Amino acid sequence: MATNKYTQSVSKILVSDSAESLDLIRSLRDQENPDAQQVLEQKLLSFRLALKNGRGSELDPNELNPGATKDSFTQAEAHFVRGIVFAHKNNFSEAATEMFLASGLYEKAQSSEKYCLSLFNELIFKSNGNLINTNEELAQLALIVSKAESLTVPKVVGLGLRQRSYVFQNTKRPQAALEEIKKALVFIEAHCPSSDYHLALIHAADCALDLKMPDQAQVHLSYLPTDLDSRVAFPFAYINARIKGDLLITEQFSDVSEHWKLRYEDYAARKISSSHGAELQTLTWNLMTHTLFDGNKRIIGKIKLKSLEGQFLQLLMSKPANKDLLCEVLWPEFAENQTLDDRFFRLKARITQKLGEIVHFDGSNYSLKCRIQFTKRST
Repeated sequence: MATNKYTQSVSKILVSDSAESLDLIRSLRDQENPDAQQVLEQKLLSFRLALKNGRGSELDPNELNPGATKDSFTQAEAHFVRGIVFAHKNNFSEAATEMFLASGLYEKAQSSEKYCLSLFNELIFKSNGNLINTNEELAQLALIVSKAESLTVPKVVGLGLRQRSYVFQNTKRPQAALEEIKKALVFIEAHCPSSDYHLALIHAADCALDLKMPDQAQVHLSYLPTDLDSRVAFPFAYINARIKGDLLITEQFSDVSEHWKLRYEDYAARKISSSHGAELQTLTWNLMTHTLFDGNKRIIGKIKLKSLEGQFLQLLMSKPANKDLLCEVLWPEFAENQTLDDRFFRLKARITQKLGEIVHFDGSNYSLKCRIQFTKRST
C-alpha cells in the first residue's frame, strides 16, 4: 500500500497547499537508498504538483512506470496520473485507456472513491475525444452515478450530475442543465477540490445566462474567491467576457481545457455574427463525423477539428485576425515570410474548395462570413 507520506502529500496538493506538499516531496526524495515504490511515489507527487499548476502538457507520461511496484494502489495511481497527462496532451483515447486500467486496480485495492473517479474520468475522456455519442454518455453517466451512490462516494455523484448538466446544455436544454448543476453543487462543494466547485459555479452561471437570468448568474459567481486555480482562470475569463460582451485571446491562458475552449468558441461565433449587424448563415460542425452542414441539414464539407483547416476555422471563430497572427499560431516552426504566405494562401484555398467562400478579408483582418456551432450528436 502507498506510504502515509504519499497519501498526505496528495491530499495537500488537491487542496492547493503547495508549501507543505513540497516539503513532503523533498522528504521522500531525500531518503537514503529509496526503493522502487518510493521513487515512483516521488515521481507521482511531482507530476501531480505540475498538473495542479497547469503544466500537464509538458510532462512525459512514460516517466511513470506502473510496473515498478507490485502494490495495486500505487500501480493504479500511476495509470491515473498517466491518464491525466495524456488528457492534457489531448490524447483522449490513451487517457481513457489509462483510466480503465486504473479503475480495475483501484477496485482490487478496495479504494471505492478512486475506483468511481477513474470510471468517471474514463467516460469524460471518451466524451472529450468524441469516442461516444450523447445517448451513450447519458446512459454511462446514469450507471456511474448509481454505482457511486451504492458505494457511498458523494464526490463522484456530484461530478456525474455536473457532467449530465453539461450534456443537457450542449443539447440545448438549459432549464434541465441549470436544475442538474444546482443538485450537483451540494455534493461538489462538500466533497470535491475547490477548483471543481469553482468550475461548477461558473457552469451554473453560464446556464443562467442561457436562460437570460443575469442576476442569478451573478449570484453563483459571487461565491468565487479572488484567487483561482490555473484550471479555473480561463472559464472565469470566459464567463466574464460573456457577461460584458467581450472577446478573449485564448493563447494568453496557460491552462485551457478542450471543454471550455469549445464553449468559448461557440459564444465567440455568436458574438462575431451579431456584430456584423446581419443574420449570418449558421453551419453546424459535427465533431463525431467531422462534417459541416447548413440549416437544411445539407452537408457542406468535411474538416477534422485538429487539422490545419480545423485550427484555422477555430481561430476565426474566436475573433477576426490578421494573416501574421494566423501564420504564427498555425506554423510557429517557419520563419520565412514567403514560405508562410504560400502555406497560408494554399490553406485558405483548400477551405474555400471544401466549404465555399466563407472567409472574409476586409483589407486587414480575416473573419468568417458565417456562424459555426458545434454538435456531438450522431446524424
